[in-house]
Amino acid sequence: MLLMKKLLLLSFILAGFVSLAQETQYYTALPNNGSTSGLSRAPQGTQRYIRTVYLITSAEATASGLVNGDVINSIGFLYSTAQNLATTGNFIVYMQNTADATNTKSTTWSTAISGMTTVSNSTFTIPATTGQAFHTFSGGSPFTYTGGAIYVAFDYQNAAGPIATTANVALCSNTLTAGLKNAQSTTAIPTTLTSTSNFRPHTLLGKNVACASPLNIATSNITLTGADVTWTGAGTNYSIQYGTQGFTVGNGTIVNNISSPYTIPSLNSGTAYSYYIKKFCTAPNESIWDGPYNFTTVFAPATPPYSYGFEANGDWSILNAGTGNNWGLYTATGTGAIPAAAEGTAYAAYPFNSTNAANAWLFSRALNLTAGTSYNVDFKYRTADGTPYPENFKVTMGTDKTVAAQTNTLQTYNSTTVQVWTQANLTFTPSTTGVYYLGFHCFSAADQYVLAVDDVQITQTLSTEEFSQSRINVYPNPVKDILNIKSDIPNIESITITDLNGRIVKSINYNTVSEVNCNISDLNSGIYFLRIASTDGILDKKIIKN
Repeated sequence: MLLMKKLLLLSFILAGFVSLAQETQYYTALPNNGSTSGLSRAPQGTQRYIRTVYLITSAEATASGLVNGDVINSIGFLYSTAQNLATTGNFIVYMQNTADATNTKSTTWSTAISGMTTVSNSTFTIPATTGQAFHTFSGGSPFTYTGGAIYVAFDYQNAAGPIATTANVALCSNTLTAGLKNAQSTTAIPTTLTSTSNFRPHTLLGKNVACASPLNIATSNITLTGADVTWTGAGTNYSIQYGTQGFTVGNGTIVNNISSPYTIPSLNSGTAYSYYIKKFCTAPNESIWDGPYNFTTVFAPATPPYSYGFEANGDWSILNAGTGNNWGLYTATGTGAIPAAAEGTAYAAYPFNSTNAANAWLFSRALNLTAGTSYNVDFKYRTADGTPYPENFKVTMGTDKTVAAQTNTLQTYNSTTVQVWTQANLTFTPSTTGVYYLGFHCFSAADQYVLAVDDVQITQTLSTEEFSQSRINVYPNPVKDILNIKSDIPNIESITITDLNGRIVKSINYNTVSEVNCNISDLNSGIYFLRIASTDGILDKKIIKN
């Protein structure tokens, strides 16, 4: 009997150890869409006081995998640019279940947090590194998710400790109009939320599970045909599942028994992919497929004609060479500083930094250019509505996406205040054949407003003499079905039509004819580039397919 009691007691103890062997699984309750902000949408180390409240919609929370009854025990954010030193402050986190579809919280802080649960009241160190930053709840009350939307609020206070002089940049989603309200200060605790923004921080929410997926999953060394995936965790008890972006879990390519780092092989260039990671613990425990983590392989260099309007990932990149803010991609909403894009709905912009001057670069996709050939470099630019603020930028061309390589200045714009989309028409003739990158360098003074760029087009220049000799007409434009091309002389040798990504969608050869009737009814509506090769040279035209 005594032996049986001991065995029974031991089984209870072991069961207790099993129940305590919990790990934190993080769910991406609010995924970013590539937009960024350094204005305290997530905890920001350059500020002493930050108060922020934002909404995670029901659709976003549900898509993350969170379910009714989950007890949330931690929160995380994602930084794309690090601040220059780690900073620590008191961090109070509030949460609330809601049926709201928009952020209806008051701009009075005390009213905004009324009715919310204080889930944590402890310290938080904002890291001086990029990637994920997590905070485990402590000093608060438990919060149980009941389905639907979630309000998240935080109150960060660093009254006397060191503060950063270089701001971090947090990845955000800007898909919910006025989804966030906040205020920041280096001198006093704000009582009113003075800023309303579409930018909500990428947010991870954690709960206890028996086996959690690894942390700090990241993608690097992205090439034309592959990418490296890393995570925190030793051993080979991991699996990856990947496919083109948007694939259904279970239908992707699965590779088991892998370790970090892992290289995803044999991919197509210029293609958007997603992947998920799973960890296997002591049988039968295994984590969820954690993801999706998205990336796009490097695009092969584009040969002009080339056009880009920032509507989709086009292999453009940004570089912050200073202590101000950085370029970002934005969606026009009909209101705000830039209410409309020059074309489509998206544009690139540099938003002001209140204390530091701009030194930020926006680089194009790789471009194949030929020595001695003259290229048109056309784009549209503008500054923000409202009070005019002077912005400075220059347009460059170089052989790499670095400051040092951007050695050719096409044009410098000092103190521009144009508040409508303005057409710029520049030219560039390379001295050597090779790969080049177009650069936009914003060097505005501190505390200006917004500089925006859109509708970039690079085409090969046809000389006046060639135009005169060719006398080629293209009509109608816009066109629905039949595109007519007519020359005064029989000199048309071929036509090539490319889409906005530089992909050839139609190519036809001719025997020096004077008239072409090209059926393009099979093409989707949109903007295309038509290249006409004639005995007199090359003619590039932009056409619109209805």
